[in-house]
Amino acid sequence: EVLRLGGKLDKVTKNINDFLEVKKEKEAHHLRVRVSFCLQEKNIDELKLFYDQWKNKVNMITYQDVLDFSVFDKPDNEMDLTEEELDACYKEKEQTKFVCNQPWQTPIIDVEGNVVPCGCPVREHNKDFYLGNLLKGDTIKSCWKGEKMTKLREMHLKGEYYKNPMCRVCVKTFRKSEAAALRLQKEHSSEISKIRKDIDQSL
Repeated sequence: EVLRLGGKLDKVTKNINDFLEVKKEKEAHHLRVRVSFCLQEKNIDELKLFYDQWKNKVNMITYQDVLDFSVFDKPDNEMDLTEEELDACYKEKEQTKFVCNQPWQTPIIDVEGNVVPCGCPVREHNKDFYLGNLLKGDTIKSCWKGEKMTKLREMHLKGEYYKNPMCRVCVKTFRKSEAAALRLQKEHSSEISKIRKDIDQSL
C-alpha cells in the first residue's frame, strides 16, 4: 500500500483467494493463475514472504522490475540514470533488430470501449493510437485486422518501431527500466541471491 497508492492489499488478497475457491469448486483446471511481485528497493525483503504465501495456491509466481510510465507524459524523463548505465543497456539491445510481439498477441480494451494494440497508456496527446471503439460500432476483428494494425505490424517487422511515437517511447521506457533493474540487482545482489537460495531449498 506504500508503493501502490490507493491499493488495499487485504482486499486484493481476498479477491484472489475467493477466485481460487470458485476455480476449485467449478473444477476449472484449465484456468491458470499467476501472481506477480514488483521488485524494488523498498520491498526486496518481502520477496520470500510473497513466495511462501502463494506457492501452494497458484500456478505461477513471477517477479518483475519497476517500469516508470511517467515517460509517456514526459518523454524526456531519464529515471535518474547516468548515460553510462543507459548506454550499457542499449548497446546489448542494439545488436539485434527489435520486433515487439504485442501487435500480434495483446489487444487491450479499456473501460470506455477503446481498443489499443497493447498495454501502453494512452494520453490526451496520443489518442491516434486507438484502433477503434467497441461501444461505437467497431468490432474486435475490425480493429485487430484493420489498416492501422496492419501498418503497425509491418513497421515492427522492418525493425522500424521508432517511427511510431508510442512504440518509440515504450521501447525507451523498457530499456531505461532494464538499466535501473540491473543497477538495483547489482546493489542488492547478495540479498537477492540469498532469497533465491531460500526459495530453491523450499522447492
